[in-house]
Amino acid sequence: MKKFFHSSLIIASLAMVLGFVMQSCGSKSSNQVPADATMVVTLNLNRVIENAGASVDDKGNITLPADLEADAQVKAMTNMMSSFVAPFELNDMVIYTRSANMNEGFVGIVNLRDREAAIEKLNSVLGRSEKESGFDVYKANGVTFAVKDNTLYVASSLADITEGIKAAKKESFESMGAVNDYLHQGKAIAMVVNGTGKLPANYADSWVCLNFDVENQSLTGEFIMMNVDGKRVDFGSAIDVVSTDFLRYLPANTQSVMALGQITDPNIKMALTMLANQMGPMADAINGLDGTIAFAIGTNDQFDAIEFTKKLRNEELDLKGLDLMLMARYTQAALPNVIDGISQLAAQLGKVDGNTFTVDDQKFYFGSADSYAIVSTQPISAGSQNEFAPLVEGKRAVIASYAEPGNNPFGFEFGSKGALWLETDAVKLNATVTNTDKGFIAVMLEVLENPQVQAQILEAVEQMESAGLAPALDESFGGYDDDAAFNVD
Repeated sequence: MKKFFHSSLIIASLAMVLGFVMQSCGSKSSNQVPADATMVVTLNLNRVIENAGASVDDKGNITLPADLEADAQVKAMTNMMSSFVAPFELNDMVIYTRSANMNEGFVGIVNLRDREAAIEKLNSVLGRSEKESGFDVYKANGVTFAVKDNTLYVASSLADITEGIKAAKKESFESMGAVNDYLHQGKAIAMVVNGTGKLPANYADSWVCLNFDVENQSLTGEFIMMNVDGKRVDFGSAIDVVSTDFLRYLPANTQSVMALGQITDPNIKMALTMLANQMGPMADAINGLDGTIAFAIGTNDQFDAIEFTKKLRNEELDLKGLDLMLMARYTQAALPNVIDGISQLAAQLGKVDGNTFTVDDQKFYFGSADSYAIVSTQPISAGSQNEFAPLVEGKRAVIASYAEPGNNPFGFEFGSKGALWLETDAVKLNATVTNTDKGFIAVMLEVLENPQVQAQILEAVEQMESAGLAPALDESFGGYDDDAAFNVD
């Protein structure tokens, strides 16, 4: 596994093509996707391959980065894979289904760069084709592969293919306006799902749309709901924008932050009021909320991930090694009552000493600052707004993380920052590696090929096996040995 790790991962995107060739189609084929499709997925594997540090020329040939070009074994494997996929277009492939439940009837179309070469490759894998209804047809393991002109169709039956083509001639997915356009923005993967029968009645004409992409040092993603005219659903408008003033109280080693803005939707507020009325003296903990709620977490040298997971599985929560902070903004009238409620609750859980309490040898601090009620495993003190500010600012709800360059046990020089957040009409993702010129996927491959990382992964898996947290590797892979299979040192 040692040497094969990087080579297998960097050409994993090429291997994916073999699977997608069995169930895909492309933007040139939008006029062959019927308008009554209930789900459509587009794939652009060139984006993945190039972000991994390789390149694809206009003939479909793959060129590896210089450090792998010199590895004869890796180059031979890549050339073999490249020769197979070269006849097929890798950009903007599509999968679609017309099934209401989206659990059957999948049809794929792959555009061919070189029809004769594609036929030759299919013959070598699937055997000789048979002529049927004007198609060159291959059948294997319940799957039908059909070639006509410069297109490869894939489905469970030829009837699914021909019926889809017939329906698309009557009205194609190109008639779906903004929804069709969403699929063809050149993202690594995009998907649209018809919301009829799946969304509330007032959103019934909307499509659920999402995409993921890799560009330079970033992985990005988006989730929206919109109709064919491009009108989006403002599902995030029920929550106000997060305030960033809480950031100055975060512990110094905070690695992740979760924050939620003030809820403004009257129906949700009414439901919360009803809940608060059941809480007696702690009602102000909900009724008195006046802004952002935030939770921060970091780890220190005492943290043991395996031991933590083991205890969590046994329904034990061990906070040793974790630095935590919970904050919520309240009205000036409610804040004293909330702090008093925290003190009363702390007395029931453990020993209270001034503005601290101890539960199972874990010390907590509580108090207020800038209208926030705060509970923390670290002393509460104000500093300056930190690196989380640009990740949190302007979001309505957010989960953000940050790591300084070089702040890792393996000697990597890059850092990272990222966020998953809510906007008025979208949920978005951005994960970025910093202090490097390499692409996001190339950096991830660099991490996974590091012997120390591999050793820690294997050690973690072995510890989880011995703790009963995961099946043994030889059970999961049937005793497969990649070193023996590839004769790799």
